[in-house]
Amino acid sequence: MNKSINSERTLKEIRRANKILMALVIVLALVLGIVVGKQKGWVWQNGRWEQRDPAVNPSPMN
Repeated sequence: MNKSINSERTLKEIRRANKILMALVIVLALVLGIVVGKQKGWVWQNGRWEQRDPAVNPSPMN
């Protein structure tokens, strides 16, 4: 009886940890994508991502 309760508890903890890990991975992927995109010249403008041409529209570095 005691073993079954323990295994159920650890299963719940593992599932919870998996959800947290997946959320972290998704957030990390989004952040990484935005950082790499900005380095490649993509900027958020007018409610969408646009490729910025540095020769035509130089962006002031913050």
